[in-house]
Amino acid sequence: MVVLLRLKSKVAVIACLGLAACARSAPELPADYASVNPQAELSEADFDQADLKATCGEIAAEKAGINNRYGVLERQITSTRKEEQTAGYLSGVLFPPAALAIDRKEEEKARLDEMQARLDKLGALSRLKTCLKSPLPVDAQLGPSPVQ
Repeated sequence: MVVLLRLKSKVAVIACLGLAACARSAPELPADYASVNPQAELSEADFDQADLKATCGEIAAEKAGINNRYGVLERQITSTRKEEQTAGYLSGVLFPPAALAIDRKEEEKARLDEMQARLDKLGALSRLKTCLKSPLPVDAQLGPSPVQ
Protein backbone atom coordinates (compact mmCIF):
# COMPACT_ATOMS: atom_id res chain seq x y z
CA MET A 1 0.00 0.00 0.00
CA VAL A 2 2.78 2.46 0.93
CA VAL A 3 4.75 1.52 -2.20
CA LEU A 4 1.70 2.14 -4.40
CA LEU A 5 1.11 5.51 -2.73
CA ARG A 6 4.73 6.55 -3.28
CA LEU A 7 4.52 5.50 -6.94
CA LYS A 8 1.35 7.55 -7.44
CA SER A 9 3.01 10.54 -5.78
CA LYS A 10 6.04 10.27 -8.04
CA VAL A 11 3.87 9.97 -11.14
CA ALA A 12 1.84 13.01 -10.06
CA VAL A 13 4.98 15.09 -9.47
CA ILE A 14 6.47 14.06 -12.83
CA ALA A 15 3.20 14.84 -14.61
CA CYS A 16 3.03 18.29 -12.99
CA LEU A 17 6.61 19.04 -13.95
CA GLY A 18 5.94 17.92 -17.50
CA LEU A 19 2.89 20.15 -17.79
CA ALA A 20 4.74 23.09 -16.27
CA ALA A 21 7.52 22.68 -18.82
CA CYS A 22 5.00 22.92 -21.66
CA ALA A 23 3.27 26.02 -20.34
CA ARG A 24 4.34 29.51 -21.25
CA SER A 25 3.86 32.63 -19.26
CA ALA A 26 1.44 35.22 -20.49
CA PRO A 27 2.90 38.29 -22.14
CA GLU A 28 2.96 41.49 -20.12
CA LEU A 29 -0.25 43.48 -20.20
CA PRO A 30 -0.11 46.83 -21.93
CA ALA A 31 -0.54 49.99 -19.90
CA ASP A 32 -4.14 50.74 -18.95
CA TYR A 33 -5.34 53.72 -20.98
CA ALA A 34 -9.00 52.88 -21.48
CA SER A 35 -10.57 52.01 -18.12
CA VAL A 36 -12.63 54.31 -15.92
CA ASN A 37 -9.54 55.12 -13.82
CA PRO A 38 -6.68 54.66 -16.30
CA GLN A 39 -3.08 54.30 -15.14
CA ALA A 40 -1.91 56.77 -17.76
CA GLU A 41 -3.15 59.03 -20.53
CA LEU A 42 -2.34 58.34 -24.15
CA SER A 43 -0.12 60.86 -25.85
CA GLU A 44 1.80 61.10 -29.10
CA ALA A 45 5.00 60.43 -27.13
CA ASP A 46 3.83 56.80 -26.71
CA PHE A 47 4.17 56.12 -30.46
CA ASP A 48 6.78 56.15 -33.21
CA GLN A 49 6.57 58.90 -35.81
CA ALA A 50 5.78 56.31 -38.50
CA ASP A 51 2.82 55.07 -36.45
CA LEU A 52 1.56 58.62 -35.90
CA LYS A 53 1.55 59.24 -39.67
CA ALA A 54 -0.70 56.20 -40.28
CA THR A 55 -4.32 56.85 -41.18
CA CYS A 56 -7.18 55.02 -39.50
CA GLY A 57 -7.58 52.91 -42.64
CA GLU A 58 -3.91 51.93 -42.57
CA ILE A 59 -4.17 51.05 -38.88
CA ALA A 60 -7.22 48.88 -39.56
CA ALA A 61 -5.48 47.17 -42.49
CA GLU A 62 -2.39 46.40 -40.40
CA LYS A 63 -4.56 45.02 -37.58
CA ALA A 64 -6.41 42.79 -40.06
CA GLY A 65 -3.13 41.50 -41.51
CA ILE A 66 -1.72 40.75 -38.07
CA ASN A 67 -4.93 38.98 -37.06
CA ASN A 68 -4.72 36.79 -40.18
CA ARG A 69 -1.06 35.88 -39.55
CA TYR A 70 -1.84 35.32 -35.86
CA GLY A 71 -4.55 32.82 -36.76
CA VAL A 72 -2.29 30.92 -39.16
CA LEU A 73 0.52 30.73 -36.61
CA GLU A 74 -1.83 29.68 -33.82
CA ARG A 75 -3.22 26.87 -35.99
CA GLN A 76 0.33 25.68 -36.71
CA ILE A 77 1.04 25.51 -32.98
CA THR A 78 -2.19 23.74 -32.08
CA SER A 79 -1.98 21.28 -34.99
CA THR A 80 0.56 19.12 -33.15
CA ARG A 81 -0.54 19.87 -29.58
CA LYS A 82 -2.25 16.52 -28.96
CA GLU A 83 0.75 14.50 -30.15
CA GLU A 84 3.13 16.62 -28.09
CA GLN A 85 0.97 16.33 -24.97
CA THR A 86 0.82 12.56 -25.38
CA ALA A 87 4.59 12.42 -25.81
CA GLY A 88 4.98 14.62 -22.73
CA TYR A 89 2.80 12.37 -20.59
CA LEU A 90 4.57 9.23 -21.78
CA SER A 91 8.00 10.72 -21.26
CA GLY A 92 7.00 11.77 -17.77
CA VAL A 93 5.96 8.27 -16.86
CA LEU A 94 8.18 6.00 -18.94
CA PHE A 95 11.32 7.85 -19.94
CA PRO A 96 11.76 11.44 -18.66
CA PRO A 97 14.76 12.35 -20.90
CA ALA A 98 12.48 11.93 -23.93
CA ALA A 99 10.82 15.21 -22.90
CA LEU A 100 13.89 17.01 -24.23
CA ALA A 101 12.95 15.94 -27.76
CA ILE A 102 9.52 17.58 -27.68
CA ASP A 103 9.25 20.68 -29.86
CA ARG A 104 7.80 23.39 -27.63
CA LYS A 105 7.55 25.85 -30.55
CA GLU A 106 9.16 28.63 -28.51
CA GLU A 107 9.92 30.78 -31.57
CA GLU A 108 6.32 30.62 -32.77
CA LYS A 109 4.99 31.43 -29.31
CA ALA A 110 7.38 34.39 -29.02
CA ARG A 111 6.13 35.61 -32.42
CA LEU A 112 2.53 35.40 -31.15
CA ASP A 113 3.53 37.56 -28.17
CA GLU A 114 5.12 40.11 -30.54
CA MET A 115 1.98 40.18 -32.68
CA GLN A 116 -0.22 40.68 -29.63
CA ALA A 117 1.97 43.54 -28.42
CA ARG A 118 1.68 45.19 -31.85
CA LEU A 119 -2.10 44.73 -31.84
CA ASP A 120 -2.24 46.37 -28.41
CA LYS A 121 -0.15 49.28 -29.71
CA LEU A 122 -2.38 49.67 -32.77
CA GLY A 123 -5.48 49.58 -30.57
CA ALA A 124 -4.06 52.37 -28.42
CA LEU A 125 -3.15 54.33 -31.56
CA SER A 126 -6.74 53.91 -32.80
CA ARG A 127 -8.01 55.37 -29.52
CA LEU A 128 -5.57 58.28 -29.72
CA LYS A 129 -6.66 59.06 -33.27
CA THR A 130 -10.32 58.38 -32.35
CA CYS A 131 -10.73 55.95 -35.24
CA LEU A 132 -14.24 54.59 -35.52
CA LYS A 133 -14.81 50.84 -35.32
CA SER A 134 -17.82 50.97 -37.59
CA PRO A 135 -17.88 52.19 -41.19
CA LEU A 136 -21.32 53.75 -40.55
CA PRO A 137 -21.64 57.52 -40.74
CA VAL A 138 -21.49 59.33 -37.42
CA ASP A 139 -25.21 60.18 -37.54
CA ALA A 140 -26.12 56.49 -37.90
CA GLN A 141 -24.06 55.62 -34.83
CA LEU A 142 -25.93 58.06 -32.63
CA GLY A 143 -29.23 56.28 -33.12
CA PRO A 144 -32.52 57.75 -34.24
CA SER A 145 -32.83 61.51 -34.16
CA PRO A 146 -35.10 62.95 -31.48
CA VAL A 147 -38.67 63.79 -32.43
CA GLN A 148 -39.03 67.49 -33.17
